[in-house]
Amino acid sequence: MRRKLPVKAKTTHADDKKLMGALKRLGMQEIPGVEEVHMFKDDDESCLYFRSPRVDASVQSNTYVVRGSGQDKKISELMPGIKPCLSDAQRAKVEGEEEKDEDEAAAEGIESFEDTD
Repeated sequence: MRRKLPVKAKTTHADDKKLMGALKRLGMQEIPGVEEVHMFKDDDESCLYFRSPRVDASVQSNTYVVRGSGQDKKISELMPGIKPCLSDAQRAKVEGEEEKDEDEAAAEGIESFEDTD
């Protein structure tokens, strides 16, 4: 006779219930309609990007919980839509990179123009 392996129960549903219970005890309420969340890192070059996350908040304790799959993205990849959300230092850094790219493109254009003569 063949020996059967015990079936392990999936715990994701149970974990979600525990998480929801803990959030409820903290007075968290879900905020509907959040399309995206950007969490800026200290290096001023990248951010953690969430597309259509679940967001819970407790206004009294100034606490927010963002649930979903996050991606590491460079700030320059999210431009220009993210520009109003940037600090002055981040905006200056990104604009400096854009100017470098434009200068390099212009220099390449001049070199290729000289090559055609």
